[in-house]
Amino acid sequence: MRTWLASAAFFSRRMATKLSAAVALFTLGAAAAFAQPAGEAGGEASLKLPKLDLVSFFNGAIDGHKLLLIGILFCIFGLGFGMAIYMRLKNLPVHRAMREISELIYETCKTYLFTQGRFILLLWVFISDCWSIWKRRESRSFSRSAWWASRAAMAWPGSVSA
Repeated sequence: MRTWLASAAFFSRRMATKLSAAVALFTLGAAAAFAQPAGEAGGEASLKLPKLDLVSFFNGAIDGHKLLLIGILFCIFGLGFGMAIYMRLKNLPVHRAMREISELIYETCKTYLFTQGRFILLLWVFISDCWSIWKRRESRSFSRSAWWASRAAMAWPGSVSA
């Protein structure tokens, strides 16, 4: 049986590990953001979108803007229908054994998703390690902060319990 002091020490150690991992990930993300070329604006923000009112569909019967609004209305109606069906299903009575099986399946899926999330995080850290090694070898003036940040973050996935 743990004493309150041992429990507090264990809790503070876990929190310190999580905090250091979060700081390391933010540092690594900042290093990656500063590594972008300054003159080029890339990504989705610089895409050139066509003017929707100049495009017509169904032999000129409807323009692109109206078609987009009709699609949004269909999405809203679908959301309302889904919520109505969900509320009807939620209020139905359920057998005790079926509820237990449902909760077991839910907990199993939740554990699986947490495990997969930790794996993806570890994979991301490994890829960032490879990237930082490649950058350091490519240019010797590369900051070592990204390397140490990814090293500190590697301890985090194993310390989180689902």
